[in-house]
Amino acid sequence: MTDASKPSQIRKFNPGIFQSDEDVKKQFVVREDDLQRVLKALRRHDSVLVTGTRGSGKTMLLARVAAELRTDDELYPVRFMEESYEIMDLGDFWLETLFHLASETATQDPDLSQELTDAHEDLVSRLRGEDSKAKVLEAARRMGRTLVLMVENLQDLWRDADDDFGSKLRKALQADRRILLLGTATEKFDGLEQGLFQENIDLNPLQTRDCKRLWKAVSGDEDVRDREIKPMEILTGGNPRLLVIVAQFARRRSLRDYLARAELMEELVGLIDEHTEYFRSHLQGLAKAERRVYLAVIDLWRPSTTPEIAARARMDVRAVSAMIGRLVRRKMVHAEKLYTAKDGSDRREEKEQIVYLAVIGLGRPSTVAEIADHVHRREMSLDDISTVLGGLVRDRVVEVGKKRLYAANQGLYSIYYKLRRQGHRERTKVTDLLRFMSVFYTDPEISDPSDESGRERGENRATDLGGDYEMKEREVAKWLNKGVAPSGPGTAGGDVERCDQLIERLGHSKAPSDQEQVAKAMVFKGVTLWQRKEFERELEVYDQLVERYGDSDAPAVQEQVAKALDNKGITLRRQDKDTETAAYEELITRLAHSPALAIQEWVAEAQLRVDRPEEALRICEALDADKGFRWRAAFIKTRALFKQGNSRAAMDAFARYVYPDFRLGVDETTMRKMQTWLIELISAGVQQRRLLEILLTDNERAAALEPMIAALRRDMDLQVRVPAEVKKVADDIFDAISASRKR
Repeated sequence: MTDASKPSQIRKFNPGIFQSDEDVKKQFVVREDDLQRVLKALRRHDSVLVTGTRGSGKTMLLARVAAELRTDDELYPVRFMEESYEIMDLGDFWLETLFHLASETATQDPDLSQELTDAHEDLVSRLRGEDSKAKVLEAARRMGRTLVLMVENLQDLWRDADDDFGSKLRKALQADRRILLLGTATEKFDGLEQGLFQENIDLNPLQTRDCKRLWKAVSGDEDVRDREIKPMEILTGGNPRLLVIVAQFARRRSLRDYLARAELMEELVGLIDEHTEYFRSHLQGLAKAERRVYLAVIDLWRPSTTPEIAARARMDVRAVSAMIGRLVRRKMVHAEKLYTAKDGSDRREEKEQIVYLAVIGLGRPSTVAEIADHVHRREMSLDDISTVLGGLVRDRVVEVGKKRLYAANQGLYSIYYKLRRQGHRERTKVTDLLRFMSVFYTDPEISDPSDESGRERGENRATDLGGDYEMKEREVAKWLNKGVAPSGPGTAGGDVERCDQLIERLGHSKAPSDQEQVAKAMVFKGVTLWQRKEFERELEVYDQLVERYGDSDAPAVQEQVAKALDNKGITLRRQDKDTETAAYEELITRLAHSPALAIQEWVAEAQLRVDRPEEALRICEALDADKGFRWRAAFIKTRALFKQGNSRAAMDAFARYVYPDFRLGVDETTMRKMQTWLIELISAGVQQRRLLEILLTDNERAAALEPMIAALRRDMDLQVRVPAEVKKVADDIFDAISASRKR
């Protein structure tokens, strides 16, 4: 994004207030489809209601519509304040309309504006608010445009105004087509049933593409990728305001650095401290009983039944049921219906049969999401499945149970509540999820030059999680001493240029320490090119590294050679090229005789890649003799035994040597390897029930791997009841397992 096109700082609150239309247009980077729907409806002369949760972008959407309509030949925006506390009846409404119309016209038509201001003051002094409508209509006639009244938080206005306010307003709008209403609300209210609006638009959570676009606009991080934005999409529930808050808080560094430095927990605590009042206001806007029930919902976190929520809230079930209904209408909580099959007839259309068989196959009351998982959503969208289920319910071949599962719509509030409670158990739940995500969503397959976890003494240092900034921190001092200027965060082009400078300066040195730095720079350059999807250049860099240092006897240089060849194999595999085996064979040929155990681990992994498990097992004997390598050797042994077809021995090895030594909270290398290896085992056809039993033997480790266990349960068609944030991670793991099976 150029400086000319770069928007000014995107606001968390009150967008459009004291901002130019040009600024509003530049800052409007998401919800373009919703904007076009609103404009299209208004140009049909339909009144529009936009509904969405707090922070979903309703105010920003109205500000953008207003900026568009100010240059429209037919429509003219009249934007009310965000809260209309002074409106109690229809007379108050027209007085407010007159006041805001005078404000809107002040720049374009000062004379009309002054006339409307004088009229407003006169009518207020004479308590003749009902006469304001005539003044408004006369102004619309003189302007030759239809007025679009933009009123926010209509649910509060309807609650505070007279009982007949909605019906009177509907009749007034129907009587004169020179006035349209564009309203927003956080929940459904009686006006919907009164036919006041012809178009209803729900603002859904932002999807990955829009989350990435908004993050870039707020943070200035141009290099963020889809995979990296997923943790933020999950944590914020795709809520634009929450995403802006997090992005502004993380503006000091790129998202890759934000995740890679494993400071997400610390930063999240700081963010919540800084925005405590905002989070509190979300709760304080609720009545006492509703707040108590909502706190129970966010504390339970996972989808829960009414009795479970009542038990947590220490309230009567019937009272809780009523409160939940209100929270659902406010869109603070959503309900998940449970479907079961009734009839065995199969005379239905193909889609109906697919869904019906999925309900039968699950064999238990199941949510729409569980049914969608069973039919693998690629065949049908979630909306399609919901529609088909509705038809099957009407045909009485599927029934909806009375029991519902309820969960909060925005999981970050659950995280806020658990962190504020400060209990170790509560914080651990959050920490486990953040640590798992920070590892899983940072490209675990590509080796990075800063990963020094496999040195001769078996050291297990923290690795750079698929990003590049930990390496920058470790090496920048050395690079500066060599006279190489570092690039700034998020500048992938600068990273490649910096590597080239170092390679050019030290490339002819015979000193082992210099050769190690050059080799690291070349691997780092390759990883950066891979991130930019310049795969051919990436492969060329790895070939150049191997040609230059492939015969080196220095273990530190050999490790970079191993990483280059391993990365080459991974890239070739992702491109579905049959030459990946050659990369691993070359790794084995060049490095098999190295005495360094760290290099032997690379060789053992390569032997598995080329389906020689017996050779991998032989190397494991040497690795197992060193305490520092014992845990990784055990996992290589597990996978090798499985490749040999000895599944029982493989699972026994995993249960006895791998899982008990899985260290929690030590570093990201251990978690990354556990995630990668479990996906490999599951996709290869391991005994799933036995694996699940092993993973559940230790509560603390099972909690740390909850998304992986949820993905495994989904793969086994077992019920999955976990927080929505965990479920989304599990879905991505499931997709990774499915993709691995196709390779």
